[in-house]
Amino acid sequence: MLRLPDEITPAFATGFTEGFTDAGGHLPGDWRQLSQAVDLFALADFLTRPPDNPFFGKAVTLMRARSAGSCSP
Repeated sequence: MLRLPDEITPAFATGFTEGFTDAGGHLPGDWRQLSQAVDLFALADFLTRPPDNPFFGKAVTLMRARSAGSCSP
């Protein structure tokens, strides 16, 4: 839900995480870093798609940003 920060509003991200925790979910202090690390497997899977697939380019952009130490492209 929060993979593509340039495609969602900050209010959505805040509402999503608040809704999760309000419903009893627990997020550790470093949940964003943990989720981005685990998400690399899904992003790698997107790289198996044809290069003209829109998710291929998005995955490349996100993986480059994360390898450079940025949370968003």
